[in-house]
Amino acid sequence: FPESVKNIFNKFYFKERKKFTLWLDKISEQHSSDIDWWVSPPASRNLYYSNLYKYICILKTLQNLCHKFEFIIITDSFAFKRIVKNIKNLSVIKIKVKFNKKSFFRNFFYLYTIKNILIYSIQYLLIKIFYKKKILNNSIIVDTFIIDKEKKEKFYYGNILSYSNKKKEKLIFLATIIENNIIKFLHILISLNKEKNYILKENYLNLKDLIYCFFYIYRIKKFNIKFNKFDNFELTDLIKEEIFYNRNLFSVFIGLSNFSFFKKLKGNSVKIKKVINWFENQPMDKGFNYGVRKFFPNTLSLGYQGFTDYPEYMNTYPSISEFNSKVIPKKIVVCGNKYKKLRKEFCKKIYVVNGPALRAEKIFKFFKKKHRYNIVIFLEGGTKKNDISIILKFIKISKNFNKLKFFIKTHPVLPLNKLDIQLPKNFVELNGDFSSIAKKTFIAVSYGNTSATLESLAYGCNLIIPFDNFFDKKNLSIFGINKNFFRVCKNDLEIINAIKFFLKKRNLKKFSNRDKIKNILFNKVNKKTLSVLL
Repeated sequence: FPESVKNIFNKFYFKERKKFTLWLDKISEQHSSDIDWWVSPPASRNLYYSNLYKYICILKTLQNLCHKFEFIIITDSFAFKRIVKNIKNLSVIKIKVKFNKKSFFRNFFYLYTIKNILIYSIQYLLIKIFYKKKILNNSIIVDTFIIDKEKKEKFYYGNILSYSNKKKEKLIFLATIIENNIIKFLHILISLNKEKNYILKENYLNLKDLIYCFFYIYRIKKFNIKFNKFDNFELTDLIKEEIFYNRNLFSVFIGLSNFSFFKKLKGNSVKIKKVINWFENQPMDKGFNYGVRKFFPNTLSLGYQGFTDYPEYMNTYPSISEFNSKVIPKKIVVCGNKYKKLRKEFCKKIYVVNGPALRAEKIFKFFKKKHRYNIVIFLEGGTKKNDISIILKFIKISKNFNKLKFFIKTHPVLPLNKLDIQLPKNFVELNGDFSSIAKKTFIAVSYGNTSATLESLAYGCNLIIPFDNFFDKKNLSIFGINKNFFRVCKNDLEIINAIKFFLKKRNLKKFSNRDKIKNILFNKVNKKTLSVLL
């Protein structure tokens, strides 16, 4: 948006969070025991899956600025167009729907639906054919996601398996493979077959369970109702548009299959000692936690948040309705003491405890800072569009630094080959884990919903946030991070000046001690913190 519009929008984007959550809680009350509602986009409060909150903030911005400006609006939502046209005094000259991939699939939604059902069915069959079912009883079930066949659980839980072996606790990883390419999916599947500590829920489900997941697209007809207004905005059409043209069906299927998995275990009289959910409070998590708490009410359910604080990622802060409906775990385990209070923003009743920072444990191991990489751009991996935008921004900026080499570290979910972008000669892609790269990095570029932003500071990097992100600024302020360690940049010129500032600083003084930052942001992995999980 233009700067004058963006400033107002950002204020609403932060200010309306609580009101929005309370409004959704009110809507959710009549669907509190309906898992179909909880896996739907509006109930998720995930701003990557649902544009509902964004549209509310746009409407608020239009209201605020209608006396100063006239607007031409381009949107990809027919429902939003109808809503704007029905609101008087918004000074909107014209509103049009842009035809793009998203609007194409809305018009031909059956193609998108068939595609997702087909992929999910093929994956189900491959698991049934190539993966051995394992006996499951009296174990600790750990929810995890497999992005590639090498890292497995380490990407989320670090060395938890070795710690559990020492304590003689039986850990079983309930894995969800995140890969739509069938060949790559099969390679991961075959590698998992050799692991004794892994199970796949599909092995415990049958065709009836699969049909139950797919029939979600028919069951959602029950949501063809009128919903409560938000500040006199009639948003029913937007809510229905998100539910009936859901662009995240795969997460819905995973959430419903998680629910069915625990139902099946209960039917087979399987005993579970404890469950650990990688808790981002997404549709798949709600299916997981609702299944545990409905069918195994006496089993301790933990939600492990082994990541830092992402205020934009609103769904990571449970709501009152989610607490009352038992779609969240009994206990939430955070990896830093500072996060305990933050996680209770929308619901004071949730039980939050301190646990180990498993993924960040290497931060506390002594290392000598060697600046092998002058500047590394750690991509967020949230959306393809955002990552490409950041790369293009720095390709342009690099022209001001003839002798400087720029390094790119992609997110595992969005590798470089999926971004369809050709890097110039002065840009190099880095492979390896975040820790090994951050230790050798002088300037880190990071932003948004990734632990790399705060972790890079703990590893002694100087941080550049490449756009004026209100939430990143707020986080750095909350945690009391020294302003000499970071720069939040509004434009390309400020990024260029930030790079020059840190490069000069490099020659002035030695590596600054960051122990204070480490201890503020992360809990050490020790006997006390591990006892919370194991």
